[in-house]
Amino acid sequence: MDLQSMVKSIYNKDDLVRFIRELRVDLISNSITWENPTLERYLEAMQAWLNDIDGWEKNLNIDISKFTPWQLIAHILLASKMYE
Repeated sequence: MDLQSMVKSIYNKDDLVRFIRELRVDLISNSITWENPTLERYLEAMQAWLNDIDGWEKNLNIDISKFTPWQLIAHILLASKMYE
């Protein structure tokens, strides 16, 4: 299952732990595909994405209040992989 699909099936802490493990494996195996492969860049992207989360919600016409807290954390982690 790809990471984006995994986010949709996160409902609890254990699901998020599995997702984070797979995200880490993806970084190790496919770091060339990551826009932000260093901790500094990853955290910078996370900060920027969170700052623009309202735009993400509006552009995709989604309501983040419908996500479980676990899913929202996963979205943040996954977005930080690629956000510029």
